[in-house]
Amino acid sequence: TLAEARLLGVTGLGALCTAARLLLDGRPDEATEAARHLLPTPSTEITLQADLTCIAPAALEATLRGELGLMADVESSGAATVFRFSETSIRRAVDAGRSGEQLVALLERHAPRGVPQPLAYLVADVARRHGQIRVGEVCSYLRCDDAALVAEVLRTKAKAVSALALRALAPTVLASKATPGELLDALRAAGFLPAREELGGELLLTRAEPHRANPRPPSSARRPVEPSDAELAAAVQALRRGRRDPPSLRDQLLLSRLARGQPPVELFDGTDFDDVNDVDYVDCGAGDEPDDDGLDAEIINFLRRRH
Repeated sequence: TLAEARLLGVTGLGALCTAARLLLDGRPDEATEAARHLLPTPSTEITLQADLTCIAPAALEATLRGELGLMADVESSGAATVFRFSETSIRRAVDAGRSGEQLVALLERHAPRGVPQPLAYLVADVARRHGQIRVGEVCSYLRCDDAALVAEVLRTKAKAVSALALRALAPTVLASKATPGELLDALRAAGFLPAREELGGELLLTRAEPHRANPRPPSSARRPVEPSDAELAAAVQALRRGRRDPPSLRDQLLLSRLARGQPPVELFDGTDFDDVNDVDYVDCGAGDEPDDDGLDAEIINFLRRRH
């Protein structure tokens, strides 16, 4: 907006400034030179003090400002900016890849009065201690008291093992990004006999699941079907025929089932289909004949032959 242009100095008293006109004419380099004298010249000098502070009396050059902001924290700002060095700020610079020598050399280039001894000691101490303890991500590890066997694992040409990218952390310890299960399988495929251990060092024992017989399928046996009226009538007709036409095995089985269960059965008379007669069952001992209480003689005859 015009208000923002006025605040930035692009316009003044309703007219464009020289740098803005050159920029609109397509001459950016000349516009830069025209605007340069309007801005303060960046400083490249700092003052280091024994209390681990740094004073920048003017706006710093961009590269120096970035490096100084990496190794120190801004304590106050105004006409002059005050930075403070600490173990944390120096570690931040070392974490970013700067060495202790590089940090001291940078400070010496931009501090005409030199680097105070306390600050030099702080930088050297942090750089010396940095990285003595390493932290990384490992999915699995291999350890063995026999360093020669560990070296053999590293030298093996087996494809399954070489694909794990094993790395030696110590003469008896290897690390891998593979899962413990994958590491075990690869070592066993290469002919080694590894065992898995828990976090506390105890062996993790595994046991195969016991083999169990398959469950017995449900029985497909069918329940006996009750004989129909037609089948019962046919069986009685066979009884009535007697010796002239002995009953079939099926008829005998039907009658034996009826004799055991004694179900009520109604039969049609052989000569008069309009009459219905009741069939009674009489238990007889061996050699005995049932009383002739109106029973059909042919039926008594059949029962005599069965007993």
